[in-house]
Amino acid sequence: MIAGVVFAVILARFADVFVGHLKVLVLALLVLATAAFAWFAVLLKFVDFHTPGWKVMIYAAIILGGMFQLGFPCLCFELACEASYPVAEGITTTFLGIINNIFAGAFLLIFMFIPDDKEYMNWAMVAAVALGVPATCLYKERYSRLLLDTQRSVDSGQRSDHDNES
Repeated sequence: MIAGVVFAVILARFADVFVGHLKVLVLALLVLATAAFAWFAVLLKFVDFHTPGWKVMIYAAIILGGMFQLGFPCLCFELACEASYPVAEGITTTFLGIINNIFAGAFLLIFMFIPDDKEYMNWAMVAAVALGVPATCLYKERYSRLLLDTQRSVDSGQRSDHDNES
């Protein structure tokens, strides 16, 4: 969890430096998270628990998966706000939060019907993260809100320079 939070802060700074490239960042994080969770699922399914370094590999897979997964929700919210502009950001993020909670609740409700077999959870995590890759690839980037904000800052900068000359 700590690695994910630290990584998210670093990623936020990275996203600020490379403005207008959110889709690439989200795709990279989704691919890396998919790989880490697939590695974890394969380790649990096929690797003997007595293999040297098994615990290190499990910890590394979980930490990397969590780190990449915790890094991209904020970027996804930002991308959704850009895509839905001029709809208010609060409406967009509330809608995404509700959708997220519905799917998380459905995932947790499965425990009531399949209480003994938990192996599906690892593969469901891989599938859930992997499904984001084609969905993100299909998304056509547009930064209407960013362009408007950039234009406003340029206009206000020009006015302040003109005011200073008078």
